[in-house]
Amino acid sequence: MRRITESTKIIGQNLRDIREIHGYSQAHVAAQIDKTFQQVQKYENGSNRLPSEILFQLKQFYGLPYECFFKGLDGKGGSSEISPSMQDMVLMVLRNVHEGPVRQELTAFISALSSQKRLGR
Repeated sequence: MRRITESTKIIGQNLRDIREIHGYSQAHVAAQIDKTFQQVQKYENGSNRLPSEILFQLKQFYGLPYECFFKGLDGKGGSSEISPSMQDMVLMVLRNVHEGPVRQELTAFISALSSQKRLGR
């Protein structure tokens, strides 16, 4: 029997945040990792643990470092502390940036800014 932990839920929330930032549906992500959208939904809501093979596929698909998927597991909070209006603006910008290196760099930059803000820098 698998035990669902708080860490599973934090990872799931990070998966949802990453997917939404990229502007993808659960069905689109599911097709990329050869799963159903229901399975992606279970990963995101923390009811199923994320296998390492799937994590690797998601890392490759999004072009992000592993740290982005584990944000908040260090006990410093699992969610971004940037304001909701700033989050909306970030989502709007990312949705308008086409696929490729610019989008990946911008996503990594925003993730780094979010981490620094949580650390009080």
